[in-house]
Amino acid sequence: RVVSRMSAKHKRFDDDGDDEASQKKVKADSHKEVAKPAKKPSVDSNWAKLSQQLKKKAGPSGHRPPKRDKPAPSATAAPAPAPALAPAAEPVLKKLSFPPSDNHDITKQLAIDCEMVGLGPEGKISALARVVVVNTHMNVVYDKHCRPDQEITDYRTEFSGITPEHLEGAPLLKNVQKEVAALLKGHVVVGHELRYDLAAISLKHPPRDVRDTAQWRPLMRAKGSPYSLKQLMRDKFGMIIQEGQHDPVQDAQAAMVVYKHFKKEWEKELYPPKASKLKRQQLKEKDKESQD
Repeated sequence: RVVSRMSAKHKRFDDDGDDEASQKKVKADSHKEVAKPAKKPSVDSNWAKLSQQLKKKAGPSGHRPPKRDKPAPSATAAPAPAPALAPAAEPVLKKLSFPPSDNHDITKQLAIDCEMVGLGPEGKISALARVVVVNTHMNVVYDKHCRPDQEITDYRTEFSGITPEHLEGAPLLKNVQKEVAALLKGHVVVGHELRYDLAAISLKHPPRDVRDTAQWRPLMRAKGSPYSLKQLMRDKFGMIIQEGQHDPVQDAQAAMVVYKHFKKEWEKELYPPKASKLKRQQLKEKDKESQD
C-alpha cells in the first residue's frame, strides 16, 4: 500500500512536470511566432526612386545638412569692373564755310593775318612778306606781298607758301606797313596771336580795339594757355583749316568766324551795358590817346 501510494505520488509529479514543460514550450513557440518579421508591403517603383535620391542628399547620417546662408556683400568689397566702352566715334569735320557775299565794304571789324619770311643767319629774324585783311562778310579787302629791306635767307615756303617769284616786283615793306596802318585805324582788329601780326606791321593799336581769339579767356585752355587756330576751329566749330601750307586768307576768315560767333558776349565784357554813355566815351577816348 505504501509502495503504491509513492508510485502514485511520483506519477503525479511527473504529470505536473510534463504539463509545465509543455506550457513552457507553447510559450516559447508563441514568442518565436511574434518575433517573425512581417512581410514588407509592396512599394511603388517611383516612390522607391525618390526615396533613394533623398537618402543620397541626406548623406550617410540620414539627416539633411542645414542650409547655408549666402554671405552678405562686404561694404569694402571692390565694385565690379565696368564693361569696356566702345571707342568714341571721330567727329565729322567739314571745311571752313560761311554764307557767300559780294559785299567788299570796309566794315567796322576787320580780320588780319600775315605771312613771314626769314632774315639774317639761318633765317631766324622774321619779316613781313604778305598781309591779308578781310571784312565781316569774309571777303578780302586787302592782299599784298612786300619786300623786306634786307636779304631774305629763308622763304619758309613749307609754312608761308611764299616763293621768290611772289616777291619779284613787290612793293617795299615800309610802303605796305603805311597802307595797312591807315586801313586799320579806327577799326576793330580781329585775328589769332595778333601780337606777331601787329609787330610785323609796326602798328600800335588800342587794346580795346583788339579781338585776339588766342587771348580771350573763354577760348583758352583751363590753365590759361591758348589753342592754336587750327585746333580751335576743330574743337569749337568742327571745321578743318590749314591742310598743308598756311593760307592767310583762310586764317583771317577763320578768326572772323570765331569772333562773330562770340561777338555778343565779347563786346558785353568790354563795354558793360550798365556803364553810362559818358563812361564808355571816356574809355574810347583813352584808347584813342594810347594809339596816338
